[in-house]
Amino acid sequence: SSGINAEYGAIQEDHEQQLAFVRDRNKSELSIVQLEKKDADEDLKNVIARVQSRKTALEAELKQLDDQERELKERENALNERKRKMELSQKEFEASTSLKMTAELLELQNQIKLMHKEIEDLMAEKRNVTGKLNESLSKQGVEEAQADEYKKLAEAELS
Repeated sequence: SSGINAEYGAIQEDHEQQLAFVRDRNKSELSIVQLEKKDADEDLKNVIARVQSRKTALEAELKQLDDQERELKERENALNERKRKMELSQKEFEASTSLKMTAELLELQNQIKLMHKEIEDLMAEKRNVTGKLNESLSKQGVEEAQADEYKKLAEAELS
């Protein structure tokens, strides 16, 4: 009977040691998974902050381009109005002043052509910035999806 009790005690002690070992191993694995999850969460925060910062910068640049475009159009309108007045005045002035006004009119027409070119360049730059903004937003979606996938994997390992 004492032999059976001793054998039973040895089996029970061995079982408790195995349980303790498994418990310790599970705690270690859980700690590792929790660290990985923490890293993935931190990476996600960093990606979101980077993308948001880039988006804000591109939006500010887009607004600046819109302001420049509006300003150039206002200047063009003012020059067109000045041109119209000069064209009316040109008909009313005598021949001696007509020559001077023609030169001014040609200069105004050249300025208007240059402004049209500036507006075209601005529009191209605006399309470029809009493309970059859309690309950045698309990248953000992909990076957030990847980060969410890592987070789901880490959570699945936790449970």
